[in-house]
Amino acid sequence: MEHPSLVRAENIEALHFRMARAGVNLSIRELAQMTGLNKATIVRLEAGGTVRPASKIAAREALETLGANFWICQPSDKIVISVDRNLC
Repeated sequence: MEHPSLVRAENIEALHFRMARAGVNLSIRELAQMTGLNKATIVRLEAGGTVRPASKIAAREALETLGANFWICQPSDKIVISVDRNLC
């Protein structure tokens, strides 16, 4: 039996953004302020709507700064979100 391993996830979906934001205890408004994006953009992103790739990158980087991590558990290819609360 193969042991699972974690690999950094490159393509994350709406649900993953929403879960990570909740995990770092951030409101939509706070994430919008942190990224410089409009609140409506964050809402669209988390609803699976169309947003620019740069907006996804900005949101992801902000969430990662606060300790969110996006992983793919292999071999199942399930996305795993973890939050490191021990960041300085």
